[in-house]
Amino acid sequence: MPKYWFKTKKLGWGITPISLEGWLVTILLAVSLLILAWIDGVFEIYKVSESVVHRTVLRFVFDSLIVSLLTVCLFRKKVKGELGI
Repeated sequence: MPKYWFKTKKLGWGITPISLEGWLVTILLAVSLLILAWIDGVFEIYKVSESVVHRTVLRFVFDSLIVSLLTVCLFRKKVKGELGI
């Protein structure tokens, strides 16, 4: 029987960590998103024009979606329950 790292939520979409490995992946994802925000310049948008702000935020949202979907795809075998994808 495989050891699951995550379980699906009873209400809504998403998964919740249920083991140490799951929490480590969740923390790694959060740190990755913070690094992406720093690389994309999200923390410095107050210094630039409005068009650059829109481009920066759009780039960060796109990068965040890619990293989040990649994480879910990589660890979908470690989820207890159906993901629905």
